[in-house]
Amino acid sequence: PDGTAIGALDEFTEVTHLSIAERRMSTILRVGENAAAANNLKELWTQVIAALEPNVNDVPFALLYSVYEDRSNESESSMYSGYSTTSKQCLLEGLIGFTKDHPAATTAIDLSNDTEDFVIPFQSAWRSGGPVLMQAKTGNLPQVLAASIPGRGFGDTCKEATVLPIHNLSDNTIIAFLLLGLNPRRPHDEDYRQFILFLHDRLIKSAASVFLPEEQRRSQAIAEEIAIRHASLSKQLLQRTQEAERSEAKFTRLAKYAPVGMYLFDTSGSPLYL
Repeated sequence: PDGTAIGALDEFTEVTHLSIAERRMSTILRVGENAAAANNLKELWTQVIAALEPNVNDVPFALLYSVYEDRSNESESSMYSGYSTTSKQCLLEGLIGFTKDHPAATTAIDLSNDTEDFVIPFQSAWRSGGPVLMQAKTGNLPQVLAASIPGRGFGDTCKEATVLPIHNLSDNTIIAFLLLGLNPRRPHDEDYRQFILFLHDRLIKSAASVFLPEEQRRSQAIAEEIAIRHASLSKQLLQRTQEAERSEAKFTRLAKYAPVGMYLFDTSGSPLYL
């Protein structure tokens, strides 16, 4: 061998999933930070919308509805239970992506009227207490939500959305719904589900913290931020360890079957691989 180069090995590391994870974690942390400034639920809803809006990819659109009880029919109100939507009304508190005159931006919803677009998924979320997924491919995504939002979600037509019910922790009743459009260019995989669950948990705790003393609210926000960061870093560490193992295995295979001799030295000149 005369030292002539006969090839080159150029490796790259896929970091898309890490970038997406960091973006989503920033959104959840921003919700917590904004919520700490809210003194009542009305302010909280405004802060939640402000926290979600910068994430133009994972939040193509959002509609946030508060829930209140219609007292006009006392006989129905007396029949109310924690899992009943009888006499419940929803009021639009904030929106992202849609204009106020868009057909999806319904200002008020009667949860007893099954003919309204969002009533069925809202009722399902009320009963389950957890996120409810709506998909165009399964036919349960209201047509009015299959929209493309300029400047959000890459401008693609939204094919999936989810409803997050926000609980009052003191009696476990629903005090609000967040209807969230999902990124049209990312699969609804385990990472996306984890983001939605983290966001759901953050919203519930933010609503509960509104009623706490300020100092206790601040301490709770710090503790929860630390927990979220720890969970995210643990996952990133596992992913990077797996990537390093794959890279080492690839180099070992290359060295084993290379048609020429290969030598690897450290910076002091000591051989690492022959």
